[in-house]
Amino acid sequence: HTHTHKDTDTHTHIRTHTHIKTQTNRARHADTHRHKKPRQTQKHKHKRTRQTYTRRVQARQTTAHRQKSPQYTRKQARPGKARLMTVCIPLLAHEDDACHCAVSLSSLQSPLDSFPRHLVIQMLSWLPPASVARTRVVCLRWQRICQLKPFWIGFEFSPSASKFPASTLTQILNALRDSGRRPHAFLESWRSGMDWAPINDRVLSLFPSSLRHLHLYNDQVTDAGIKTLVHAGCRLQTLSLELCQHVTANSIIYVAEKCKDSFKNLTVRWCPLVAEDGICTALRFMSAIESVRLTHVTHATFEALQDIESLKTVIMECSQATTVQFVTSVCKWRKLTSLTLDACPELSNTAIESVLRDNKNLKHLSLRRNVWVSSFTLALISKYCARLQSLDLRQCRAVEAGGLLDLVSESTLSELTELELYGTCIQPMSPMAQALTDRNPQVKLLFRW
Repeated sequence: HTHTHKDTDTHTHIRTHTHIKTQTNRARHADTHRHKKPRQTQKHKHKRTRQTYTRRVQARQTTAHRQKSPQYTRKQARPGKARLMTVCIPLLAHEDDACHCAVSLSSLQSPLDSFPRHLVIQMLSWLPPASVARTRVVCLRWQRICQLKPFWIGFEFSPSASKFPASTLTQILNALRDSGRRPHAFLESWRSGMDWAPINDRVLSLFPSSLRHLHLYNDQVTDAGIKTLVHAGCRLQTLSLELCQHVTANSIIYVAEKCKDSFKNLTVRWCPLVAEDGICTALRFMSAIESVRLTHVTHATFEALQDIESLKTVIMECSQATTVQFVTSVCKWRKLTSLTLDACPELSNTAIESVLRDNKNLKHLSLRRNVWVSSFTLALISKYCARLQSLDLRQCRAVEAGGLLDLVSESTLSELTELELYGTCIQPMSPMAQALTDRNPQVKLLFRW
């Protein structure tokens, strides 16, 4: 152990000595190299200064001589631009050359530039939104045309209105968002469909703040997405939620609080997380609402609606409210033009009579899948609904053919044009259907499912 320790100390001493020796050699080499440079004397410095002064004086004399020359121009001091001017000036020296120059420049323009503005607008109006978004990069003129308001105002992204696949929705919104004037700010409506891929909160955040009508069908949108859209400045007028599995009543309440002055239409169908208490709370903020469509509601919803006098369209499906509760709640409805009571087994003809007696301007009435609808109900309709235009009696098994004949032949129903009879005692292409048509040719019999 002692021997190893001595060897270690010796090795350390050798390394330290070698390092000091190396640094000494480097310093000595640097001093030697520096001393090899010739020292400049005062004589050499004076000679160099005199040469520099001589060159500057000669350059000034040459410049002054050139400026005094009548042929001197500023372009001669820059050879590159001088050659450019010698090419351009002769072309404009004579009239013929000027005409030739104008023709050559005009030939570089696109033939589409000579098209009238209204023709370009008409051609582009036939394109789908995805193509319109891409044609903005063709030229500056097309970009300005594609940003016109008529291309986007009132446009609905629905399967019936547009023919592009759902996978391009994000691409379209991103392309429109990148525009300088934001032409997508004129988009007002979005309607999901069964053929569309479900959208999520990320896609919903791309919609503009000018969106007024939002229809969601079986989408993966949550409360956070709807709140973000409204918080960004979107003042919704219509909110439709159908088969939305992740939306609760909190988003509806938030929309009702922020858009209570402009909100008009509310639809909630088959949303398992939306509680009825939340809908009642939201309806108390909607003082100007005009249309309501709800499913599986009770008397609590009708009590929340009884103070709203601006209602024009009421659609209730699978309601559990009784006749007494219904009559008590709808006594203030005076502006109804459309009423739908589908599959409401607890109601009766007394409830219908109370509504029809107070709303004689009713134009559309639907009583589908109700077992209590009979010929007496049809007599009440012919008595109070003088302006009725369409009547839906699908799957009303208790309706008799005689009551339908009396309804069609009544002179009070002069505006009746559509009558839905699928699932009743009247079959299509039957003698009774022909008799109804002969009795009143104005009424169109429909047998849709």
